[in-house]
Amino acid sequence: MTATLQGWKEIAAALDVSKTTAQSYAARNVDPLPVFYDHARRLCLRRDAAQAWIDRNALHFAAYHALRRAGALPEQAAGDTTTG
Repeated sequence: MTATLQGWKEIAAALDVSKTTAQSYAARNVDPLPVFYDHARRLCLRRDAAQAWIDRNALHFAAYHALRRAGALPEQAAGDTTTG
């Protein structure tokens, strides 16, 4: 396991959110997800920084996942066709 996540897909999977949600976390004005670009201009997030960010935002994550399990998120309520 590497110490750095690379790209939105890998970052979103580690956070157990969609790519769009991960991008919105990085764009927040208050305590944004601490992504950065490495020397090869790849989007990265250090795993320890991700865990620290998750720990600081634990209540938000708990609420998000509760709504997700209930199928009450906007993208789910709009008729998510991937769940069959």
